[in-house]
Amino acid sequence: MERLVKQLKESFKIVDDLIFFPHLPVARYKIPSKQQYLLIKKKCAGYNMDFQIDITQITLLNSVIENNKLRYETVKEFALYSKN
Repeated sequence: MERLVKQLKESFKIVDDLIFFPHLPVARYKIPSKQQYLLIKKKCAGYNMDFQIDITQITLLNSVIENNKLRYETVKEFALYSKN
């Protein structure tokens, strides 16, 4: 992921000192992030989180705040090919 980010920055000529943290957003919630983290940690403590996610594409999104609402714009989609 870090190499992909570096290549994207080079391709789009983006110059910044921001550090990329790979992440997988699955939901949004309206309580502050620290409270959200503690709530999710408590709720997930008893669950067995052993699973696999098959990924077929990566979608590069740009988050835009408009009228105090966050929305995402698709910038580019990258298809991933299976080794099967």
